[in-house]
Amino acid sequence: MFFVTAGFIAVLSSVAVPNDDEVKHTKDSYEKIMENLEQKKAVMVDVREKNEWDAGHLAGAKLIPWSKIRFASSRKKLKELPDDDLIVYCHCKAGVRALRAAKKLKEIGYDVRPLKAGFEELVENGFEKAKKKK
Repeated sequence: MFFVTAGFIAVLSSVAVPNDDEVKHTKDSYEKIMENLEQKKAVMVDVREKNEWDAGHLAGAKLIPWSKIRFASSRKKLKELPDDDLIVYCHCKAGVRALRAAKKLKEIGYDVRPLKAGFEELVENGFEKAKKKK
């Protein structure tokens, strides 16, 4: 029984220790994010799917769903993002897809900073919700 328990603990501890290559949620404050966006130093990318976007999204954000980002192999495949060195903030509903998208975007050369906050939390913290089209 000891060997099974020790092996189980070893597996758990290897999962719990973050990898140096691991992408983490940004520590940029909401104010810093808004400042970077206003100064055109950054772009906000919503990595949710189109139906989620249609239900509500941030003003000024770009929609690039995780389902598209996951297959991108280069910057040329993501025509929605500028080819310069802007910061790419990405968000989703709860932060998981944002981390996945950030890892992929980082691999193809973007300065990406995933947000832990989802759409609703961003709106609650002062980010402008886009007006519904009539």
